[in-house]
Amino acid sequence: MSSTVTPLKHETLVIVGNGMVGHHCIEQLIEQDALARYDVHVFGEERQRAYDRVHLSEYFGGRDAESLAMCEADYYSRHGVQAHLGEQVLEIDRECKQVVTGNGRQPYDKLILATGSYPFVPPIPGAEGNSRLVYRTLEDLDGIRAAATGARRGVVVGGGLLGVPQEGQPRAHRGPPQFPRMGVQGGPEALEGGGGGGPDPAGPQIRSGGSADTGA
Repeated sequence: MSSTVTPLKHETLVIVGNGMVGHHCIEQLIEQDALARYDVHVFGEERQRAYDRVHLSEYFGGRDAESLAMCEADYYSRHGVQAHLGEQVLEIDRECKQVVTGNGRQPYDKLILATGSYPFVPPIPGAEGNSRLVYRTLEDLDGIRAAATGARRGVVVGGGLLGVPQEGQPRAHRGPPQFPRMGVQGGPEALEGGGGGGPDPAGPQIRSGGSADTGA
């Protein structure tokens, strides 16, 4: 009497987003041997593979993109994950169960959205182009660095995990003559855990819960 073993059906799992959460999801799938059942595709809008956004400010201090990466360059291919980097998902066709990108369509059986968040930009008149920058990605930081060349004042709106470290970085990067005063707008919690005995009078001026002081 012989028995026939029916192989497990391979389903296609698509992950939209290759940030820290999307990458952690892939790590968990690999650890739990889920790739034995799923063909995994991950789509990331950025060209770089997942990197540590928590320490993004260190990019201004000399760290490069590779040192911020959360895995080795061959990690995905080594584990059979198909990474589509620099390929933005433009649409989800739920009826056909496909994600749509500029390169075509990718069918899926299961779909995980790990797209993260987007920075809120206040509707400030005149805040356009290089006079209004956001702080979220490596490309954003490259834009800030380029826009800060020759600038004398800057304002950081947001006193969270990225905002507070950021307020001193451009001045430190380009030297004291640049950015003699910057402002950080946030709630009282923005002043907690900052270390030291308060802001340097000659350095960035932090206001809690009010308008940012640009020194103008």
